[in-house]
Amino acid sequence: NRTVGNHKLCGCRKKGRNGKMAKELFDTSSAEAFSASLMKACELSMNLNLIGVGEELGLFSSLVESAKTYDELAVACGCHARYVKEWCLAMGAAGTLRYADGKYSVPEEIHGAMNAHGLLGGTLAAVVSHDRGTIVECFRTGKGIPWGDRDPRQPACTCTFFRPLYEGYLVESIPDDLKAKLKGGGSIADVGCGHGLSAKLIAEAFPEATVRGYDYHDKSIEAAKAKHGDVPNLAFHIASAADFGEVAAFFDAVCFFDCFHDMAVAVEAAKHSKDQLKDGGVVVLIEPMAAEEDDPIQQFALPTATVFAPCSCTCCLPCGLCDNGDGLGTLCPTSTHRDIFVNQAGFKSLTSLKSPMNEHGFRLLLAEKE
Repeated sequence: NRTVGNHKLCGCRKKGRNGKMAKELFDTSSAEAFSASLMKACELSMNLNLIGVGEELGLFSSLVESAKTYDELAVACGCHARYVKEWCLAMGAAGTLRYADGKYSVPEEIHGAMNAHGLLGGTLAAVVSHDRGTIVECFRTGKGIPWGDRDPRQPACTCTFFRPLYEGYLVESIPDDLKAKLKGGGSIADVGCGHGLSAKLIAEAFPEATVRGYDYHDKSIEAAKAKHGDVPNLAFHIASAADFGEVAAFFDAVCFFDCFHDMAVAVEAAKHSKDQLKDGGVVVLIEPMAAEEDDPIQQFALPTATVFAPCSCTCCLPCGLCDNGDGLGTLCPTSTHRDIFVNQAGFKSLTSLKSPMNEHGFRLLLAEKE
């Protein structure tokens, strides 16, 4: 087997002469190249959309006039600063903007190329339409887009995207102390569980444990129950990250798998998790790879920034800014997680653990309760 990004290549399967499924080997190097090309196409598509956003809002024109901080750019263009900050990270990571001395600018050669190819002046607006009108409105108003208001296919697509990562590495990445508790009949909550794949994998790996999956999106919980309702030690409930659980101090662990940075109620979720944990319990987070500090130079150094920053602008940050929410974004630095869990929620510590997830663009974070 090989892994590409966060996707595991295992070969395709067909029926053999005995009627059983047999593995059919294929050229994994060709599959790897194709997978990489798909990820690159996704990255370019998102960045092309954001170039259109920048043109429509006058962000590029303003930066051509003079270099600016993201705050100055937001004021100059009448946009919400948190969205502009993420847009600048996306454009900086892609090399479309230059970052120096704390300010962003449009390199002369980039501006010349855009004009030469008709990418400014309205042509791009007719080409790219991926949620553009909604995203532009978010930039102007600071409003968010609830998960349930997105394309109804998005929850299923998210599950499909993470399936190879979770099936390959999720159980392996659980800390040994927590594995021992689960083997002994412990309890664990998967908050923001979506269609329930991660909760199902944990429940099957630890049949003596009590596993609960929670999500505020009712249709996702319906799908989770339909897919995994027959797992005996697993149950799903509709609940938000700020009010999940039936009894306080019940769980040995609370998990947020690639969802904490999306939450408008992230701080409240951290505080509520502490209440739901037994003494000595832990919060386990899988989060996209990001810098330790809120520093563009650190973020640009990460190879995943070219994908995660535009993804944040179009998906994760709008979720996090609903109802004047916390707005962490996909590239939320680890120091922000530490501030939320330790300084605001009262956990003893938050540490970043080595994990197979690291090789596929994700962090494994552990917050410990006294």
